[in-house]
Amino acid sequence: MAIVFLASIEAIGEELGWRGFLLPRLADLGRVRAGLLGGFLWAVWHAPLIYIAGAYRGGAGPLYMVTFTITIVATGFVANELRMASGSSWPAVVFHGAHNGILFQFGVLTVGSTGLLPGIGEESGVVPMTLYALVAVWIVLRRPAWKS
Repeated sequence: MAIVFLASIEAIGEELGWRGFLLPRLADLGRVRAGLLGGFLWAVWHAPLIYIAGAYRGGAGPLYMVTFTITIVATGFVANELRMASGSSWPAVVFHGAHNGILFQFGVLTVGSTGLLPGIGEESGVVPMTLYALVAVWIVLRRPAWKS
């Protein structure tokens, strides 16, 4: 629980910017366009951190950026839905914190293990990417339209 709290504090700035400021301005585009555009911008915003500062993984290449972009766009659909359904950025902050905290813990558990585990379960792994993409598809196909 503490890791989610601490990771949520770290996520406040991003979520107030992406969901608190940008999403209401993109909402008129509709759920899909707002989600794709906002998610793509969110991924581009992270690119310098990934490539230059090495904040996530040293030597991250194009494949990592592709899976990261798919994951973050899909994650954005979930955070957008939390923001729009609640009328507040705080559920998106907690979701973002839980996402970061859980994946950080998974990364700690897999340190020193086979090189395949990060590609399977960490932030840009196949499992989170697939699960978030499935939830994003469900949101697009099954959730009612956003209210103006």
